[in-house]
Amino acid sequence: MLTLDFTSGRVLAFSGTSAQTAVFSTPTTVLLTATHSCWITAAVNPTAAADTAGSAFVPANTPLQIKVPGGQKIAAINDGADGHLSIVPISGVY
Repeated sequence: MLTLDFTSGRVLAFSGTSAQTAVFSTPTTVLLTATHSCWITAAVNPTAAADTAGSAFVPANTPLQIKVPGGQKIAAINDGADGHLSIVPISGVY
């Protein structure tokens, strides 16, 4: 089971233009869930691109765990429909 830090969670609205989160100050493992399918990437100044190398596909309503390096942001772009990406830090496993 995962311990989630809901108070530090974020929601990123995404559309047909790449959008990015605020910077993660420390390396952070997060649980991602999208309301609609999207493409994501992480970098210092990321730009997500649909169906392109360098971006990862996130299916709708399918939780995904990733680790974001400190000093980086997550960017997302839609895969046909606008939506929201829930980003919740994982604070532990029990």
